[in-house]
Amino acid sequence: MNPLRHLATAWPMLLPLAIGPTAARAGESLAPAGDDAQLMVAGLLVTLIAAGAAIALWRQNRRLTLAVAARDDALSRLEHLAHRDPLTGLPNRGLIADRLSQAIYRAERQGRKVAVCCAGLDGFQRINDDLGRDAGDALLAALGQRLSIRLRATDTVGRLGDDEFVLVLEEIDDADAALCLARDIQQVIGEALEVNGRACTVAASIGIAFYPDHGQDTPTLLRKADMALAAARHQGSSRIATHSED
Repeated sequence: MNPLRHLATAWPMLLPLAIGPTAARAGESLAPAGDDAQLMVAGLLVTLIAAGAAIALWRQNRRLTLAVAARDDALSRLEHLAHRDPLTGLPNRGLIADRLSQAIYRAERQGRKVAVCCAGLDGFQRINDDLGRDAGDALLAALGQRLSIRLRATDTVGRLGDDEFVLVLEEIDDADAALCLARDIQQVIGEALEVNGRACTVAASIGIAFYPDHGQDTPTLLRKADMALAAARHQGSSRIATHSED
């Protein structure tokens, strides 16, 4: 157990040990035998000493509790910054890689596929040019929240940067199932959003790579999904492309 947390929780048990010797010495010095008045004074002093010690220990416990809480809060913020995109709060590339590695492990045991989808926003630069960078950031944050809500519980969505999101789709039996989900993602992204009082719409092109068809590890799958996105965008807006080895 952390020493600070241990002290913060164990101080009541230490109180008798802290008060006992002090109280005994006070009673011995101020309470001669047979003198009731001095015994009363000694008792009062012992009580005051005990109360003072209790207050001091309570204050120390309060400081330790606040210190532990502040440390835990700082660690939580650092962990969030290390694994989350600061704009959308979605998993960043590092956390996505970890989630994808876990998905691959589960798919291998179950004999199923994992689809890695890179979704790029078509026409996003126009939003930045027409409404400003702040509006573009607001749009990205809103889309990230919308995707998080609308995806299945088994799926993960993260942001790779700029106008690209990445989705890890588990429990995929065949390519058709993944394509159906990709079209649903396009529809979710294409729904109008209000940004700075104006209705905005963007489309999405999506590139897909499959485990185990196109790669056995996280870096390969992310790279090939990004290559498929580039191929989809080359075909035009709102396209979906699966990685091809050709």
